[in-house]
Amino acid sequence: MIKNLDGTNENEKTKVIAISIVRSKLGHIIREYLDSRGFVEVYLPSIVPFATDPVIGSDKELFKTNYKGKELYLAQSPQIFKQMVVLLTSMKIFSLQPQWRAEETPSKRHSLEYLSLDVELPIGPEESELKLMRLLEDLVVHSARELVTECKEEMRIIGSDIVPISKPFPSLSYDQAIELLNRNDVKVEWGEDLGYERELELGKILKERNVFCYFITHWPSLVKKFYAKVDRKDNRYTQTFDFDICGWEICSGAERETDIQILQTRFKEKNLTEFDYKPYLDLFQKKPVLPHGGFGLGFDRLLAKLLGFDDVKETLLFPILRNLADSKNKRWLS
Repeated sequence: MIKNLDGTNENEKTKVIAISIVRSKLGHIIREYLDSRGFVEVYLPSIVPFATDPVIGSDKELFKTNYKGKELYLAQSPQIFKQMVVLLTSMKIFSLQPQWRAEETPSKRHSLEYLSLDVELPIGPEESELKLMRLLEDLVVHSARELVTECKEEMRIIGSDIVPISKPFPSLSYDQAIELLNRNDVKVEWGEDLGYERELELGKILKERNVFCYFITHWPSLVKKFYAKVDRKDNRYTQTFDFDICGWEICSGAERETDIQILQTRFKEKNLTEFDYKPYLDLFQKKPVLPHGGFGLGFDRLLAKLLGFDDVKETLLFPILRNLADSKNKRWLS
């Protein structure tokens, strides 16, 4: 990119500038939307003493460092901290900041460093994850419409047409999703995560039915993280959702578990050490615990899909994977 920006490739230079403008505009649109609805933007730790989004039986996604003999990590998400802020203040909050995952199997939707939109808020005792889904739905539709209005020239330069997005987004349960995949010869056992390839296949199946944006709800507790609320009617499931666009998971959300005994059980199931999370768990000892929930949205993934790209790295100025000399960066640096 550095070389292309000196004017030696005007078409590529112009496209890079256009993508950067659209990226900047999307950030402004999201911030203004949430601000107008009473959310407060917060800035949460990027260097943390424990895994903020631990993967079952593995720490391979973690970026580790050693500081004065203590093991620290780059944050995978602000999950623990954003819940703590809501529990302590009752505010509606969001953060839009970088996060890091040492992906074992990078794909076209992955980047080691990515921009994450995280939203967390109190939800009433009679409400559920449906409130979060409606908020996300409104945010995505609003953002897409505003980009079309405000970035017409940039869209023309990029050569993009925004994916058709309109409310309401259809929903299918996890069980319905795996049934649909199995009927189309894509094998999934109950309790497995779908993963990148099977999500792509599901996206293709639904696209044939003119469904581009959709929710997948009621994921098994085997798949979801310890902080997702367990369904009180059937504890095999959680009160969770994913939001996908054309086969890419863009966002995951859930009502949060507030029962300390269930949380402690989930910690054991996930082989996590309670001591590492003591300040977080202490907040669930008091009664009653504020019902709350939220979601984490991949900003780069959303932008890529809104622009019709099939690789998230097309949205990034410096799409670093393993090193600066990887094939993607050679396009800019060679």
